[in-house]
Amino acid sequence: MKLLLVGSAGGGACKSTLCVRLAESLSKRSIATCVVDLSPWPTAHLLADERTAVIRGTGASSSIGAESILRPYRESHQLAIIDTGRLDEPELQAWLPLLDGVLLTTGMSLHAINSLPKAWTGIDRLRNTNSQAKRLGLLPVQTTASDHGTLAKLRVRFPGQFMDQEIPFDAEEPRRVQRTCLHGVSAEFDSRRKAARYWDDIASHVMSELGLQAKVPVAEQKTETKGVLSRLWKESLRRLKGGPKVTAGVSTA
Repeated sequence: MKLLLVGSAGGGACKSTLCVRLAESLSKRSIATCVVDLSPWPTAHLLADERTAVIRGTGASSSIGAESILRPYRESHQLAIIDTGRLDEPELQAWLPLLDGVLLTTGMSLHAINSLPKAWTGIDRLRNTNSQAKRLGLLPVQTTASDHGTLAKLRVRFPGQFMDQEIPFDAEEPRRVQRTCLHGVSAEFDSRRKAARYWDDIASHVMSELGLQAKVPVAEQKTETKGVLSRLWKESLRRLKGGPKVTAGVSTA
């Protein structure tokens, strides 16, 4: 199992939405993915449907404790996406040695932009603790049409750090959380929504960067096994009844 950390310099950068939608998109590609929620105010479980496992990862004081939380999911899942509140959260320390990649999100507000250098410093500090953690890049969260101009300036200011993909602000997501809190039922995400193709693009990027490959189905092996068992069962019944033995289409008494 590989571990991907999704973080930001501050809150409100669509981290939980990204984690859940990315997990769903990867699962549709036969890459079983779960979400580890380290946020002080967890919301990932409100966005996910019943097919996406959301694990509460708080309480681990060391990497051994983090491993014990992941142990029940290691055999059945290829990727765990860690949803954290901030990069300096104390809960994150236990998970740092286990990371395979780090992905950063940011809003287009002035506060978020001014926090970017600090965020990159935080990621470099994480990578000093764990050199194998790969920096996957920075995902911008655009809320208005005017953000496109701001993003163009940021690409010039921070060359090579922004990813080609982006996260559109989808007003339906906060409504989903509200409905889940009020009624306890979260409707399945509509794959026809415009935002769906963005999650697919990000999923392709993550697969490429982390070297993830979909598991090959073993349906043919199961069919062959079933055929062998069926022939053995018929042969056993024949011997019990004392009928003729069938060998390669020739009957022998």
